[in-house]
Amino acid sequence: MKKCFIYHRVSSELQLSGTGIERQEQNLNAYVERINLLAEMDDPEATIISDQGVSAFKGLNMSEGELGRWMDQVRAGMWDDSHLVLESIDRFESPRII
Repeated sequence: MKKCFIYHRVSSELQLSGTGIERQEQNLNAYVERINLLAEMDDPEATIISDQGVSAFKGLNMSEGELGRWMDQVRAGMWDDSHLVLESIDRFESPRII
């Protein structure tokens, strides 16, 4: 199934009290709408993947987070031709890992 996934993350529990998740969600939803990405998908709604207070620097978003579970599904072939939309590559993995 061809789907759009929106991923947002903040690294620490302290950041949860800020506006990082809300800002990322607003910006990513606006981007998906602006490029009309959902029109190309089998599902007309984006699925949110969120890791709140999960560090990419330590790789926890891949080993313990929602993104890691999604990546397992991708490797299993569940989301062929799907799109992952994120604010910045550092939301995916730490620059030291990339």
